[in-house]
Parts: sequence; structure tokens; C-alpha cells
Amino acid sequence: MNVQTDETLQMRYDTETQTLVITTPKGLSIALNDATGSITLEHSPHTKLTLNDKGICLEGDSIEIHAIAELSLKTSGLMRLNGAMITLN
Repeated sequence: MNVQTDETLQMRYDTETQTLVITTPKGLSIALNDATGSITLEHSPHTKLTLNDKGICLEGDSIEIHAIAELSLKTSGLMRLNGAMITLN
């Protein structure tokens, strides 16, 4: 099934991959994949948010997290910080 408006808003369902993809005229997209149980929001090829059974994956050239009052990072397992330079203040 494919639907397209005059402004090129597209919605298509791929029965082979069981994925519904909605794409805006400027290239923003959301993909709902029934086969993998995942949801992917994509702003550009370099900025993507994926939710799946493994958790949440946030990809981008630069990622900032801002909290006005408090930010907590918790894990019941291993927490890793990897980078060419890490600053803690």
C-alpha cells in the first residue's frame, strides 16, 4: 500500500519487511517495523532515534541532553564512557 499527497508526503507499507514508513516532504521519517518490533524516527541520515527490544539507540553527529533541575543516569549493569576526551565537572 502506498499513499502520496500532492506535497509528496508519503506513507508506504512493505509487506516483505512488515514496515510502515511515513516520510514528509523535507525527508523526516518514522518507520514502524512489526517484524522486529522497532520504531525509528529519522531527521537526516546522521540523526536517528531507534526503539527496539534491545533498548533505545540515539545516533547523531552531536547529541546534547539538557535538564533544568536534575538528570539521573542509572544502570543495574556496566556503565561505559568512551571518547577521545571526557570532561567531568
